[in-house]
Amino acid sequence: MERTITAIYEGGYLRPIQSLDLPEHQPVQIRIVEPERGAPSKWSRTEYARALRVLQRHGLLDKMPQPNGRRRISEKRRRALARTLSAGKPLSEIVIEERDEKA
Repeated sequence: MERTITAIYEGGYLRPIQSLDLPEHQPVQIRIVEPERGAPSKWSRTEYARALRVLQRHGLLDKMPQPNGRRRISEKRRRALARTLSAGKPLSEIVIEERDEKA
């Protein structure tokens, strides 16, 4: 039987992404095919995120790339933006006030 699976090379071993229905100690042949650069990925977001975490944990990736070229902002900058852009009160209070004005 021949099938294609995705695996991650980790700690000197290939670790399959999905479980394999094989008996313990079953010999298999492995053919390594590296994905082409720029080739569309068939991985789900979960598989992709998991692979990035593994690479990061083993020091092979410094920072996880942000989707669509977005840059991660610092916690300090996020808080400053939240203060600047906030309405000053919880959204639930704003909705209640608007309902009262219409009544």
